[in-house]
Amino acid sequence: MQFIIDMVHHNPGEKPFNTAFINPEKLVEYHYNGQVFKHINCVATFAELNKDIFPEGSEEMRWLMEFSKGIKNEINRAKKKGLKVFYHIDLFVLPKRLVEIYKDDICIDGTDFITIDKEMTLKIHSIMIDEIFQDLS
Repeated sequence: MQFIIDMVHHNPGEKPFNTAFINPEKLVEYHYNGQVFKHINCVATFAELNKDIFPEGSEEMRWLMEFSKGIKNEINRAKKKGLKVFYHIDLFVLPKRLVEIYKDDICIDGTDFITIDKEMTLKIHSIMIDEIFQDLS
């Protein structure tokens, strides 16, 4: 199967792009058959790991819930138009609070650089991926 997919994405915290190429109706009209969603990792709460990463009632939790709602709406719109949905994940983009809490367990010693060579990094990503697929399936 050949894929013709859209890959426009917005960076969280920045002004969204103003383009027809994020509109599922327009994509179908142009004979696209898929849409890619970026920053899907930003819907994970990591609550299984530690509920203090996004504490209930916090500004961070409110942002996460609002952002997640927008992502889910975009995905549902694409699926309703028959588009295949693809997810792009920036593996080393993690919540600031998570990195602060687990820095010694996920970063190269003495740096702010997250490394895949540490067991906790793998555990965190496993939790994130499980949560994403559970929440968005």
